[in-house]
Amino acid sequence: IPFVGRAGERLNIWLDMLGVPRDTAYIANVLKCRPPNNRDPLPEEVARCSPFLHAQIRAIQPKVLIALGRFAGNLLSGNRELPMYKMRGRVWGYEEKKHGVKVPVVVTYHPSYVLRQSREAPPGKSDADAKVLMDLRQAVEILRTS
Repeated sequence: IPFVGRAGERLNIWLDMLGVPRDTAYIANVLKCRPPNNRDPLPEEVARCSPFLHAQIRAIQPKVLIALGRFAGNLLSGNRELPMYKMRGRVWGYEEKKHGVKVPVVVTYHPSYVLRQSREAPPGKSDADAKVLMDLRQAVEILRTS
C-alpha cells in the first residue's frame, strides 16, 4: 500500500488541508517493492518497475499527476537527471506518444523529505510544507479547470 506510516500521515494532512479526500486520489509508487534498507532505487529497478506504473496511468486516465519526490519527478516529467529544486514550481508533461497519453505533471517534495526538514514544526507549518501545499494547490487547480 503506497504512503503509509508517517509519510502517509503527512500526505493525509496535506490532502485534508486542501479539501481533497484521499479516497478520491489514486496513489501509486514508482517501485512495486521496497529496496533493502530503504535505499534510493537503482536505475535498473526503476526501469524494471516503470512499465507497471505506466500501465496504471493508462488505465486510470488521470487529469493530473503529482510526483512526490525526485524519483517520481524524474520518471514522470521525462527529465531523468534534474534535481528536485529544478523540477518543482512548474507544470511538466507526462507523455506516452505510442498510446496517445498526455497528462500534466506537478512535481513536489516527498513527505519523508518534508518530515526530515521540519522536525520541530507542527504538520503543515514548515517552509517545506508550505512549498508542497503550493505545488498541490497548483495540481488541484489543474484538476478543477480540466
